[in-house]
Amino acid sequence: MKILWILCAAGALYFLQQEIFKRMWSKGLGTRVQFTEEYVYEGQKAHLTEEIVNDKWMPMPAVEVRFALDKALQYEGEDRENTSVSDKNYRRDIFSLFSHQKNIRTLTLDCEKRGYYQIPKAELVGYDFFFRKKYYEAREQQTGLFVYPHLVDTAKIQLICREISGMRPVRNPLYQDPFAFAGIRAYDRGDPMNRINWKASARGGDLMVNQYDATTSMWVKIFLNVSDDHIMKYPQLVEEGISIAAALATRLREERMDAEVEGNAPSAFRQQNLRVSLKNDSSSLWDLYRELACIRTDETVCGMKDLLARQAEHVDEQCVYVVISHNRDPYLTKGLGSLADAGARVLWIMPVEKKERFAELQDGKNEIPGVRRMVWEAEV
Repeated sequence: MKILWILCAAGALYFLQQEIFKRMWSKGLGTRVQFTEEYVYEGQKAHLTEEIVNDKWMPMPAVEVRFALDKALQYEGEDRENTSVSDKNYRRDIFSLFSHQKNIRTLTLDCEKRGYYQIPKAELVGYDFFFRKKYYEAREQQTGLFVYPHLVDTAKIQLICREISGMRPVRNPLYQDPFAFAGIRAYDRGDPMNRINWKASARGGDLMVNQYDATTSMWVKIFLNVSDDHIMKYPQLVEEGISIAAALATRLREERMDAEVEGNAPSAFRQQNLRVSLKNDSSSLWDLYRELACIRTDETVCGMKDLLARQAEHVDEQCVYVVISHNRDPYLTKGLGSLADAGARVLWIMPVEKKERFAELQDGKNEIPGVRRMVWEAEV
């Protein structure tokens, strides 16, 4: 009889804990998954904090947190544990929490590809005290990470700037070089480290950077072609073109030159084609970075030929037009020709693979009257 009472008591206790757990498990239980950084550059590392809080008297023997990341964000080292990769990078972490306890983990991510990455939700899975029942609840998350395009070698960008400088209007023989040293100014967010004047910074105590002359009348418009719809695909050259556009725009802003970037593809934020005007402030440059991070290369809003043809109707003699395109199809060359025929100063930057023979590119096949061409050997 005593054994029967013990069994009945044990059964009652089991069903009681099950009912209590069912009612109480999610109360006071919270989770937050958040990127530590707002943005990083392609190839850099980012960090993700995984926080779970049990703010009630009842301990939680085991709580599982599940969420998914894009495969372009890879966990580093030991952080790869508890993950599985299929269409996304799925993670499952288990926590054991006493009453009124918080637990935080920090995970390191390798950001291999530009883009905007979000974690829309995290799932909580609670296990009862006997690990016989599981309970599920989804929690909305509001966190995002921009991975900006990597900025290509500044020395190579300097070569583009020299080309642009050589194409400036020459009405005034005393016209200053827009990339000539002009003085020192206070450091501004977005200035590269190699611009810092360490001697001037040491004297004043605040970071100072070298600045360069830019004429008020000369400006640059960058056309970015992401079309890659031929039989042979070159996604690495498309990405190199995006990085060139980002680095060139950065350099132009450093020199306080007016610039505009226009492309023939939409970003993830909008269905209109890329178009950002760079003003003399930091915010416009960050706007461009965000747009380039999210620009889609799997579709185009319009052909580059059409963009160039429309520009040919409104040529500004004080502007240098820079076209970045690895494509060399007849449609592009026709658009470049129409822009040059309208009197525009045109520089065509052509990204190519390192293995490609330069002799084939220098045979005059792709030369267009009135268009200056610059072959860019991609580091891919």
